[in-house]
Amino acid sequence: MNGPIVRLFGLVVVLFGVLVVFTSRWTVFEAEALRTNEANRRDELAEQRIRRGTIRSADGRVIARSGRGEGGVYSRRYPSGALFGHPVGYSYLSIGRSGLEKERNDELTGRSDELVTAVGSLLGRRQEGSDMVTTLDSRAQRVALGALNGRKGAVVALNARTGAVRAMASSPGYDPNGLDEPETFKRLSSDNEARALVNRATLDTFPPGSTFKVVTATVALDSGRFEPSSPVEGPAQKVVSGVPLNNFGNQDFGTIDLTTALTKSVNT
Repeated sequence: MNGPIVRLFGLVVVLFGVLVVFTSRWTVFEAEALRTNEANRRDELAEQRIRRGTIRSADGRVIARSGRGEGGVYSRRYPSGALFGHPVGYSYLSIGRSGLEKERNDELTGRSDELVTAVGSLLGRRQEGSDMVTTLDSRAQRVALGALNGRKGAVVALNARTGAVRAMASSPGYDPNGLDEPETFKRLSSDNEARALVNRATLDTFPPGSTFKVVTATVALDSGRFEPSSPVEGPAQKVVSGVPLNNFGNQDFGTIDLTTALTKSVNT
């Protein structure tokens, strides 16, 4: 066989092999990394044509839903406005996602079950997102926001038996409707004093205060040295590491049991 033809054939084989390797890399081995890369907007553009699942509160109130516009493109709407702004978040092509809209994006876009999605595509079915019911209660949420009354801070209410989040309020808050407008988003995101887009309930740190007494009481009981009826002292003041610690109102409880100490939130 002619030498130049052999070399040319070998070069073609090598180039074909390189093509197969790199194609396999992006379509098989690193397909998921490419799909979830923040710089890849292809999926986000495709998601505009998917009816995103409706999000409801535990008491049936619609928190987020999708409306279809011109050209079959869906946009997100938030009927509850700022009431659930932080826990539910927002979903817009221009600014991304936050809250449940981000954490549950696969379910809301119908991608949580890849097999069902693939079969549906082969059968020509339109992909739709799954609806979601949260544990949040609109009445509890309204009470939590009312308690904050515009002050900076956060309120979280949990079901003590199940751990379900019944309310999660952060103040200052925001209305996710219209947040994709450049001026609105710029104004809120650049206000470092208010930090309205920051969910203080999940992203800020606060001293635990008296809530930590539940932990110390649990440790005391687990040690086996104390029982709920074990006697403890509750003086008006006690010095800890050189720092005076007082009870509220400097109250002297005297000798009490551990149950009373926890119930009365005795500091000393």
